[in-house]
Amino acid sequence: MKRLLISLILLTAPALAGELGSADLTEGKIDSLDNHYHTIKLYGGLTDLCIAKPNIEECKVAIGRWKPDELERVKSLSTFCYQQCEHDEYGFVKSSESGQEYPMVVTKDFDGSSASRGVEFFLYPVAITTYKYKGCSGCSLVKTYPSSVQIIKTGNQIIDLPRLARGTFYMTTEARNYALKQPELKVRLSFNKDNEIRRISPKALSAYKLMLRRLYYDQIR
Repeated sequence: MKRLLISLILLTAPALAGELGSADLTEGKIDSLDNHYHTIKLYGGLTDLCIAKPNIEECKVAIGRWKPDELERVKSLSTFCYQQCEHDEYGFVKSSESGQEYPMVVTKDFDGSSASRGVEFFLYPVAITTYKYKGCSGCSLVKTYPSSVQIIKTGNQIIDLPRLARGTFYMTTEARNYALKQPELKVRLSFNKDNEIRRISPKALSAYKLMLRRLYYDQIR
């Protein structure tokens, strides 16, 4: 799962960027990633999309691998972890496959009756990966990925998160800005006919907010 997410969101494929984006390097109107998230996979990752389309606001304002000097500065002020940081902690994680480093927050919402059941969330600047898990003594962990994810706002209004891959959903500008203003997040996950409402805790959300601020995503409205 992490391999898939990294290839979709974080890693680069230079050949694709050259083929797809050479005509987009001219100056143009500032645009939102909300209008281009569905092309991230086509370009081979967010970095190559930003190189090809630098007038996307997230690419222009936020810090990522398309701004290597600024990214190294942010990384020098952040926790470094191998494969995964402690739960509810923001840090840069090093991929065992590629050796690349990327920002992430991991958290869980346990079932009240058993810590072996619950939902795990992997939070990235513009994406969230989640699944329901169930374990038992002596058996393998069973993971079930949702078909849709929604953030439930005050007053039961919802923010739909578009799907990027199995269990991975795009955090829209609205979702990021809403998260920055809340003490915690209430999330609805749909598993075929079954729906579950889960929470991203204040501690985990504080770590996510720190990640957005360090990388300047909080400046995008």
